[in-house]
Amino acid sequence: MFLGLIMLLGVSGLLFRLWYVQIARGAEYTARIGNRSQVSVRIPAVRGEILDRNGIKLVENRASFEVDFYLPDMVRAYRESKGTVPMTTYRGRVHNMPRDLKEADVVKIVSDEVIPRLEELGLAEDYNANALQIHYRTNQEIPYSYRQDLDFSQMAVFSEKNLGLPGVNVTVKPVRWYVYGSLAAHLLGYVGMPNDLDKLSDLKDFNFYEPDMEGKAQIELFFNDYLKGQPGARILQRNVKGVIEGEVNRKEPVQGDNVFLTIDARIQYFAEQALRAVGRGAAIVVNDIDPDRGQQVATDIVTAGGRAFFFAADVTRSDEVAALVAAAVSRFGKLDVMVNNAGWTHRNRPALEVSEDEFDRCYAVNVKSIYLATVHATPVFRAQGGGSFINIASTAGVRPRPGLTWYNGSKGAVITTSKSLAAELGPDNIRVNCINPVFNPDTGLAAEFAGGPLTEERKAKFRASIPLGRFSTALDVANAVLYLASDEASFISG
Repeated sequence: MFLGLIMLLGVSGLLFRLWYVQIARGAEYTARIGNRSQVSVRIPAVRGEILDRNGIKLVENRASFEVDFYLPDMVRAYRESKGTVPMTTYRGRVHNMPRDLKEADVVKIVSDEVIPRLEELGLAEDYNANALQIHYRTNQEIPYSYRQDLDFSQMAVFSEKNLGLPGVNVTVKPVRWYVYGSLAAHLLGYVGMPNDLDKLSDLKDFNFYEPDMEGKAQIELFFNDYLKGQPGARILQRNVKGVIEGEVNRKEPVQGDNVFLTIDARIQYFAEQALRAVGRGAAIVVNDIDPDRGQQVATDIVTAGGRAFFFAADVTRSDEVAALVAAAVSRFGKLDVMVNNAGWTHRNRPALEVSEDEFDRCYAVNVKSIYLATVHATPVFRAQGGGSFINIASTAGVRPRPGLTWYNGSKGAVITTSKSLAAELGPDNIRVNCINPVFNPDTGLAAEFAGGPLTEERKAKFRASIPLGRFSTALDVANAVLYLASDEASFISG
């Protein structure tokens, strides 16, 4: 009998152990099964708010529910499921030499594996395939934002339905909102992506990296160290099929310090209303070869109260410029003005030391882009009874500096071409003008123009040659574009 009691206790202990492992702590032990893994995602820091002296918010953060694509996860899951992945070819550079390179065709993967499921649930939305592929090529560590600002019903569907899609995740992100619109944004500045993502100190600490927005101008820039907060982190559980099952740990980001200004927001409001009353608004298509920066510009415009969307296109490729024009007409019904603002230069050096590749790129970006814009936008302008081209040239085209010979020549070509097109297209009520900015030390090409790091000595040398005694700014050029695009300039062409 004693032996039977011992056996009974042993069996009871074994049953308790099985219950404890398989039921009470089943989820925990299941998570330890081989081929399951955890994914770390950096949560961007939340910036502090900017307020006026009365405590009225001028800049604040609003929540945006977004759908992100973790593209490397999608590629890995597709390879494990199919045994191979579709490939696409693109023109790149190896050791500064042009080459045909191959990479995973993420557009096909998304179209075949993700979009059909989203369409079933009524959650699919058009996306820029070119921007998606470029994002995979240049920013794999950063999730691709597929949808932003989901409404309550859409968020409910994502929350209730088990999508079962590798690499698809719903998240909440803070979006910078300039309460009093575009004029306030000019005063307070704006934020954008860091310029050198590869140099961020904690880039290798996460599987997927969402960088902090940083101040780019005015108050946002000058008080960036105060406004920026501390990032957080999410740990996601990924099952054997590559599907993210949920969040297993989270560290919330810390908001930065608020900044109080001595201005009165009510004055800002009246000024903004006055500008809107005179009808200076416009619907804008933002184009850039860099999808992240271009999308940020479009987002800033919308946040400031304007209408805009982003379209990624290489202005040296005819098919992409054609698609850009078609996208503008499709979205807004017409195209009134086309601003050709893309530019590139070789480094300041003697003319004979500039390589053939540098020469080709300089003329492709600065001159061929004007040709392609003219070819594809002119038929649209003619069909609707008129339009306006505004080409950004340079003082280099009329007063060349040594060391920039081939760049000077390309800008001279833009100036002469603009005058010739104005004469040729004038009978079709198509105006063509160009703007010649002088040196701006805040552009991404400033060091190339200067021939090296932009020291105060080099700045002084440039400034001494400008009669007004100061450099040009982006706002100077923007104001000139605004005027040439307006009805007030309807009799100015050439």
